[in-house]
Amino acid sequence: MLELLTGKRPIMFADDEDIVKWVKKQLQRGQIIELLEPGLLELDPESSEWEEFLLGIKVGLLCTAPDPLDRPTMSEIVFKLEGCRVGHDIPSSADPTSQPSPA
Repeated sequence: MLELLTGKRPIMFADDEDIVKWVKKQLQRGQIIELLEPGLLELDPESSEWEEFLLGIKVGLLCTAPDPLDRPTMSEIVFKLEGCRVGHDIPSSADPTSQPSPA
């Protein structure tokens, strides 16, 4: 997922850096625009597509947790991504590991 959203290959980085370390570094620096795959550069930071992009990045990072037991299952990933697609309001600071409360 990180490769798709950023347009980067997993090992195209300098020294011991990989795509996961690079994404985390960009987020820590607040350089989110650097994460965008060139075809996504036109995304409006106020749009729902921007929120979907950020959720995708967060889910991608969850999937790369060092401990496999901390990684979400495929059904959890689908749930998170479908929830975003159907238009739930998800603030950019939302934790993608939290599930919406039943209505």
